[in-house]
Amino acid sequence: MADLQTDDCFNNLDAVVIRHGGSAVSGWTLYEWRDVFIEAEFHHTWRKKTGQLEDPTPRRDGFRTIAFLPDPTVPSDQFPGVQRKVLVDDPMVFQYLRAMDAEGGGAAVHESGPSKIIHQLKRSIEAKYRAVDR
Repeated sequence: MADLQTDDCFNNLDAVVIRHGGSAVSGWTLYEWRDVFIEAEFHHTWRKKTGQLEDPTPRRDGFRTIAFLPDPTVPSDQFPGVQRKVLVDDPMVFQYLRAMDAEGGGAAVHESGPSKIIHQLKRSIEAKYRAVDR
């Protein structure tokens, strides 16, 4: 499946299902930045003919395994966007999330290519919350 596009699960799944059968499954990819925020990003993954779920979409963040929560309540032609639960009342965290949203993506999208301000904020937040890590 070398011809699949990075971070383009919707188009990729159409091609995979046509080529290999099975079906697309709508749901949420889950990320946690411990003690900072939890994020759910709408995503499609592949249910093979065997019933096994596999995510064939190459990811810019390099993750090969994801936490995926199927959600049949969201129609596959809708894109509800990124949902977050912030776990701290910290202006720097809110600034970081606003900067990510302005660039059009969630936390995982920016892991491998953040803008300078996102990179600086991320490092500052990591330093602050690593210091209080239990």
